[in-house]
Amino acid sequence: MKQFPKVIFFIGLYALAAAQFAPAADLDTRFFYRLTNNFLGPGSSLTVVDIGGTRRLEMTRTSQNSAQIWKFVNRGGGKYAIRSAALGNAFSLDVINDGRNDKLYLAKTGNYSGQLWTVGSWGDGTYELSNDFTGFEKVLDTYSDTHEPFLNPHRDHSGQHWRLIKVR
Repeated sequence: MKQFPKVIFFIGLYALAAAQFAPAADLDTRFFYRLTNNFLGPGSSLTVVDIGGTRRLEMTRTSQNSAQIWKFVNRGGGKYAIRSAALGNAFSLDVINDGRNDKLYLAKTGNYSGQLWTVGSWGDGTYELSNDFTGFEKVLDTYSDTHEPFLNPHRDHSGQHWRLIKVR
């Protein structure tokens, strides 16, 4: 019976994490989006860059570059694949499975849990992005020093508040 309070605690933690991930009902998959976050502001956008064929992510100065334009593809059940306009449907946002599981890249599109993203609303016009591989406990964020995108524990940091700006 000594385990009972721990079970209640963990159930409560899971319920809290799930409650904060209210689905983004207004996400329109007919549009492309630019992704910026509250930490860096509208002057920096999520960008795919090809570094030695690795298709990594960086936050770069906002421009008209197609590497900064993203498409959310409905995969059913409130899950989305996130794809770059520059690379098309052949590559999807994924997690590098290296034991830390916090680095991101665009991998060949497939049926992988790291490519199934949930877009949750913070309730203030911004969104949090998590994937099935790492779960609700980690969300897309940016380092404060290098500004590199990564998956960080869910803590309501300004870098975890993403703006999805529709583009033509």
